[in-house]
Amino acid sequence: MSWSDETLAQERPALGHGVFTYSVIEGLKGGADLSRDRFIEAQELSTYVLDAVRKLTADKQLPTFTQSGRSDFVISKVR
Repeated sequence: MSWSDETLAQERPALGHGVFTYSVIEGLKGGADLSRDRFIEAQELSTYVLDAVRKLTADKQLPTFTQSGRSDFVISKVR
């Protein structure tokens, strides 16, 4: 399957948000703490969201991320 920047955002009323927004929120709640260090870094969040969105949409939506300038940085701390 090929993806483009023109894929449609998937909505799931049962999630209470669009799939992308839902995945970001769940990631920030702790799902994206892939290193289990209680900090969520930009790369961890992008990896988590990409995987979650692909799973929730059966590969019909593929978010893309661009990070310029700095290397990875902390976005939030998990409680």
